[in-house]
Amino acid sequence: MHAAGVAFYQRDRSLVRVCRIKAKTFDGKTIRVPGIMPVTPAMLCRALGQSAYWEKINGQGKLVRIDPPKEIVEQILGMIDNWPSPPLAGVITCPTLRPDGSLLANEGMTPRLVWCSTKPSPFRRSQNTRRARTPTPQSST
Repeated sequence: MHAAGVAFYQRDRSLVRVCRIKAKTFDGKTIRVPGIMPVTPAMLCRALGQSAYWEKINGQGKLVRIDPPKEIVEQILGMIDNWPSPPLAGVITCPTLRPDGSLLANEGMTPRLVWCSTKPSPFRRSQNTRRARTPTPQSST
């Protein structure tokens, strides 16, 4: 599923996904913010169905497409610590510095974090920029 682009992650002893959930602002307005939710059997079944063709031989000896078997879904959900999905430490919603000093400014995933944005980032990194640097003071002569 990971090779098919399914965005599931491991967190603690659960298979999770990052999604937008409803939240209230201080003035009562409803907004959507990124959240971490468990993967339900129905979600996993849908993802398996989108990732591979599931077939069986019908009574006439012909292959017919089917939904992923319930037993397979249950087995995958029970494979704690054997999922091929990457681990997830958290979700951030703004640009931040990585431990090596480089800027994480593009929506996507790093080895331990997923960055979700509700708006395009003004901090797009160019091909040549590798680290965030402090400006060098100009000498006045």
